[in-house]
Amino acid sequence: MTPTEAAAVAALYAIFLAIASLDMTFASMWQTLLASARGTAIVAITVVGALFFNYVVTGEQIPKFVADWIASMSLSPLAFLRVTALLFLLLGAVFDTLLMLLIMVPILLPSVQALGIDPVHFGVVVIVNMMIGLITPPMASCCS
Repeated sequence: MTPTEAAAVAALYAIFLAIASLDMTFASMWQTLLASARGTAIVAITVVGALFFNYVVTGEQIPKFVADWIASMSLSPLAFLRVTALLFLLLGAVFDTLLMLLIMVPILLPSVQALGIDPVHFGVVVIVNMMIGLITPPMASCCS
């Protein structure tokens, strides 16, 4: 059984237990399913908007422009990672991680490759700094 199938089986089992213990009625189950559908729709709309934005950004060759701009500043790979870490810390305090991953990473990836930085190392720096940004004010999404 794959992890996705295991999750579906676990969800069905949880619904069965909730109905069997009389904690959940069909009306409350319907409300739960509607709330889940709303949450899924919000994420889907966010992803579609970010993908559209990336299409426009790629069409305008903004990642190439950013890579050339960073190359003209003659930053060392360590200095670039420090600036990127600070950028993602600041953005993590204001934006959602999904938006940052779908918008900022494709813009910065050509610069990462041009500087010879390992993409896995860059990914770890980005994720760690976004997670720290998620617990810092003013938004502090993970703390509510």
